[in-house]
Amino acid sequence: MNSNKSELENILDVDRLTAAVDRVFQRRYRVYRTSIGEGGMGTVFRVETNDAFHMTRALKVLYKKDQRPGMNIYAEVNAVKGMDHAGIPQIIEVGEDEEAVYIVQELVEGESFRKIIEKNGAIDDETLILWMGDVADALSYLHSKNIIHRDIKPTNVMVTAEGRVKLIDFGLAKEIEQVDAADNRVIGTRNYTPPERYEGLPADVRTDIYEFGTTFYFLSTGETPLEMSSDSRRHMFIMRRNLDKIKSPGIRSILSKCIDVNPDRRYQNFDEIRYRIQGIDEFNKQIIENDKRHKSMKIATAVLLAAGVILSGVGLWRAVADHDKHFRDMLSDIDQLRNEGRYEEAKKKAEEAIEFDEGKNVAYQKKYEAESEIADAEGDKDKEKNEFSALAAGIIDDYQKNEELEKDPKIQYLLGNAYYRSGQNAKAEDPLEYAVEKKPNLEGYYLIQAANYLDQDKTDETSKVVAKLKQKNSGSAAAYYIDGYANKKKNEYRKAEKNFNRVIRDEKNDTDLRRKAVTELADMYMNEMDSPEKAVKILQVGRKKAGVRKNWRATAMLAEAYLDIAEKARDAENEQQEEYYSGKALDVINEQKRMGDNSPAVVSNIYVCYMGMGRYDDAVVQADKIIEIDAFEGNVRKARAVNARENEKHPPSARDYDGEYRDAYEKAIGMAESQDSMDNKEYKRMQFEHEELIAHGFIDW
Repeated sequence: MNSNKSELENILDVDRLTAAVDRVFQRRYRVYRTSIGEGGMGTVFRVETNDAFHMTRALKVLYKKDQRPGMNIYAEVNAVKGMDHAGIPQIIEVGEDEEAVYIVQELVEGESFRKIIEKNGAIDDETLILWMGDVADALSYLHSKNIIHRDIKPTNVMVTAEGRVKLIDFGLAKEIEQVDAADNRVIGTRNYTPPERYEGLPADVRTDIYEFGTTFYFLSTGETPLEMSSDSRRHMFIMRRNLDKIKSPGIRSILSKCIDVNPDRRYQNFDEIRYRIQGIDEFNKQIIENDKRHKSMKIATAVLLAAGVILSGVGLWRAVADHDKHFRDMLSDIDQLRNEGRYEEAKKKAEEAIEFDEGKNVAYQKKYEAESEIADAEGDKDKEKNEFSALAAGIIDDYQKNEELEKDPKIQYLLGNAYYRSGQNAKAEDPLEYAVEKKPNLEGYYLIQAANYLDQDKTDETSKVVAKLKQKNSGSAAAYYIDGYANKKKNEYRKAEKNFNRVIRDEKNDTDLRRKAVTELADMYMNEMDSPEKAVKILQVGRKKAGVRKNWRATAMLAEAYLDIAEKARDAENEQQEEYYSGKALDVINEQKRMGDNSPAVVSNIYVCYMGMGRYDDAVVQADKIIEIDAFEGNVRKARAVNARENEKHPPSARDYDGEYRDAYEKAIGMAESQDSMDNKEYKRMQFEHEELIAHGFIDW
C-alpha cells in the first residue's frame, strides 16, 4: 500500500478493502494483503477465488476521490471489455460501490520492459523484434476495435514468465470517435507523448504509433526519449543521432518513421509496422549485401584506374553493367536516408552520385528533393524562403554544367516549386507550366501551379488549373481547398462553401489543411456573409474533428463570432441572448489568454463581454486596463461602463455621475477633438448615452 502510511494504517486500509470486495462480489474472492502495483490510475492487488479451483486474479481498485480532472474512471472497463487477444489482459468481472470501481481481471505476472532493461541492459535484436512484433499485433487488434491506448510506455508492457508480451493499464484508452475537447488536456507520460498532443491536437491512431516508437527507442538504445513539449526539432535531431548507433538498418528505418515529429509522415496503421517487422531479416540482408557490393565496386574501380587498364568487348559490357548497378544502389541509399529523415546525408549521397555519373538527371533530382526537404524542415519562414531561393539559384547554375537538366520536367517542377516557396511567383510560372505540359498526370504539379497563381491573385487561372484536376477525377482535398480559396476571392461564396466543406469532411490525414479550410470558411461566414452563427457552428465542428482547438486564429475567430451574435442580440433587445453569448465569448477569450495571447484585442474584447453579461464593476476595471494601452478608447469605455453600473445598481436619486464618470467622459471628449476621433463607434454610443443622462436630468454640466 502507500509507503507514506504507517504499517497499522496500511493494515486498516486492506481490511476496509477486503470488506468492500466481500460486499461487492459476494465473498467470491480473497484479497492478498500486499499490493502488487500502484500507478496514477489505481492500485492492483492479487486475489484468489473462494472456490475449489483457487484461481489467482488481479484486482484493480480505482478510488473515485483520486481521479484527476478530465479522467474517466470507467475508461479502462469500456475499452477492454469483450477483448479477445493474447496480448491484452481479459476482464473477468467488474463491481462498484460509492467509493471505488473494482476490476477483476487476468493476472499478468512478469516484468515490465523498463525493469528488464534496467536489470539486464541491451536486448538482442532477435528478441527485440519478437517482443515489439507482439506489441504491434496487440495494438493492431486494439485499433481494429476502434480503441486507442494513449499511454504506451515501457512500464505498461509486461513480459510473462512464458515469454508472452502483454499490454497493461488501459486507464487512458478510449474509442476514437469519443476523443473530445476534454481529452486534449489528458496526455500520457511526457517522454513518450508525441509533440502534436502538447499543441492540443486530439489523440488518434498515430499517437499510439509514436508511443510505440518511443518505447521501441528505449529498448533499442537504453535511453529515455526526449520530451517533445519544447524544441521538438532539436530533440528529434538528437534522437536520430542515437538511432545511428543501432546496427540493424531495418530497425533504424522503422523507428525513424514511428517517431517522426510530423504525424503525417509516420506509419498510418500498425499493419504497416507488422509487415516491416515480419520482413526485417530479409531487409537487413539486402542492406548488408548492398554495402558489400559498394565497397567491392570502389576497390575494383581504384585498382583499374591505378593500372590504367583499358576495357573492351565483354569486359566493357561488364563494367557498364556494374557501373549502372552501383548507380542504382546509390539512388536506393538516397531514398532510404530520406525515408529516415536524414536529409543532409541524402543530399551528400546525391552529390556523390552526381560525381559518379554526371550525365544522369535522376541524381540531380534526388539532390534537389533532399534540399527541398531540408528547407521544409527549417521551421522559420524567412530561413525557409532563403533556403528555397538558394536552391533555385543552384538549379540554374547546374544548367551550365548539364544542359539536359533544363529539358527534364521533374527538375523544372522542382525549380518552379523553389521559386514559388521563395516568393518569386512570376519566375515560377514558366517552369511549372513546362512541368505540367510534359507530365500532365501528376497532380502535385498542378497543385503547386494553382497555388502559385493564387499567390498572385490570378483567380481565374487558379480555377482553370483545378478544373483540369477535377476533370481527371483526381482532385485531392488540397485541390478543393485551393479552389475554395479562389472562389472566396471572387465572391463566389456558395462554391467556396461547398469546396471547403468537402476538405473538412474528406481529408483524414492532413490536419493543417483541415484547419485552414475551417478557418477560411468561418472567416467567410463572418466577414462576407454576415453569418456568425454559421461561423460558430463550423468552428465547433473544427475543434472536435479538424484539430483547430489550439490554433490561435481559430480561437480568436470563435470569440469574435460569439461577440457578433451577442451584438445582434443587443440590437434586438434580447438581454438573455446577449448575456449568454457574451459569456460564451469570455470562455473562449480565456482560452486565448492561456495560449499566451494578451493582445490589445483580447483586453478590449473582455470588456465587451463584461458589458454584455451585465458585469459592470468588472467592465470598469477592464476599462482601466484599456486606458494603459489606448487612453482615448479606454476612457470612452470607462464612461459607458460607469454609466451602466450606476443605472443598474442605484435608484435615480443615488446615482453618481460627478466622480469616475465625469473624469472619464471629459478626458474622452478632449482626446476625441485632438485625435479627430469623432466618428468612432464607441464614442458615438457614449455621446448618445450622455445626452440621455442630460435629458433625464441626471447631469447638468
